[in-house]
Amino acid sequence: MILIKPLIVSLMALLSACATYDRVYGPGSQGPAPVERSQPAIVSDNGSNSSSERQVYESTATGVASPSADTGAIDETRNSQPPQDSPLANPRDTSPTGSLLTSARSAAQAGELERAAAITERALSISPRDPVVWYELARIRSLQQRYGEADGLARRALSMTGADRGLRREIESLLDSIARLRE
Repeated sequence: MILIKPLIVSLMALLSACATYDRVYGPGSQGPAPVERSQPAIVSDNGSNSSSERQVYESTATGVASPSADTGAIDETRNSQPPQDSPLANPRDTSPTGSLLTSARSAAQAGELERAAAITERALSISPRDPVVWYELARIRSLQQRYGEADGLARRALSMTGADRGLRREIESLLDSIARLRE
């Protein structure tokens, strides 16, 4: 009987501490830290400082950049950022997966495609059922000219999209682009 009384007191203290946890430390008590993101310009300098040789590229829905109207040059330069009107371009996504995808897009923009793929694969391990992550990995594999893998990844993303028509269009556009590039 002597051992039961301290046990009951300890149990009651533990239960009361657990009951107040949600009120003090629970969801919504602290939001995530603010994150500032910037979008770098897409410029191909061709190794020169002359502004006449500088080419600025406009993004297309497939992630393949095309020359702007100011230049007549044709180049197969690829853009790693989704278009700003795309359902994939969500600058306010502060989830771990969203932050990783932002980092992956920045790495791809800098030409670090292996690093971008590794970051996207890490996001995939966190959110394996997120079609946007599968789409991003497919897009990066396409930029790496690994079209077989890109096609399979894009098809997997397409199978997970559900009712999101905007994302479905993006993925179908990527699949069309991959099919053209494979020919």
